[in-house]
Amino acid sequence: MAFVENDWVTVSNPRTLAARMYAGRTGCVVAVEDHPYPYLVEFDGGGRLAFAGDELRLSAFEDDPCQPCPHREGLACCAESQAREADFDDEHLTNGRQVDDPVKHPAHYTSYRGIEVIQLTEQMNFNRGNAIKYLARAGLKDPDTELQDLEKAAWYIGREKQRVQGVRA
Repeated sequence: MAFVENDWVTVSNPRTLAARMYAGRTGCVVAVEDHPYPYLVEFDGGGRLAFAGDELRLSAFEDDPCQPCPHREGLACCAESQAREADFDDEHLTNGRQVDDPVKHPAHYTSYRGIEVIQLTEQMNFNRGNAIKYLARAGLKDPDTELQDLEKAAWYIGREKQRVQGVRA
């Protein structure tokens, strides 16, 4: 499907690791280029990434005029609103704020706007998943162990490189 600038789109079929981080998020097409990933999408709250056409679908916003966003004054239909409605149930919210559940949803696991690292790492093999886990959580649980967390991530990346080199040999 062809999209044009200012189309609201949702990432529905991400193919790359980077694209998977935006799965289910809605953003605005801000540029259309001539290459394999022609649609540059900007997400509310930060983040831009280029996507192939088959990774996106038109958002429901297309048929429904946007209402002012309650989270960002003056902006309509922000992804923040959509994420809050889709990702959190009332069990984990109190007065609009996420509740720290030390077993199911510890704060240091959900620091990225409520996205838990496990949602991404479950899509990967063990080494890649652990590397992402340590990178994403580096210093969040204990700022004094940030360097150690980064070293652990590097160790898993090294193991994954060895595995890939062995497969290709």
